[in-house]
Amino acid sequence: MENTRKYARELQKKIKNVEKLNGDYISYVLHENFSNNQHIMLVEEKVDMSEIYGELSDLEKADLIDFWNKENNGRSNKKRRNLLC
Repeated sequence: MENTRKYARELQKKIKNVEKLNGDYISYVLHENFSNNQHIMLVEEKVDMSEIYGELSDLEKADLIDFWNKENNGRSNKKRRNLLC
C-alpha cells in the first residue's frame, strides 16, 4: 500500500510538471497520441506470422462467442473467464 501512495505522489508530480510546460495535461496527452506525426515501424526480418495467428485462433473464437453471448443475454461465459485468472 505504501508503494501505491509513492507511485501516486510521483504521478502527481509528473502531471504538475507537464501542466507547467504544456498548459493542461489532457491536451498534452491528446496531442502526443493523435498528432499528425506518423510512426514507422521497421521490421528487419521476414517472419511468418501464420503459425502465431493459428495458435491464437481458438482464443479469438472464444472471445467472439463471449461477445455474441453478452450481446444476446447480457452475460458472457463466466466459467471460461474464471479459468484465465
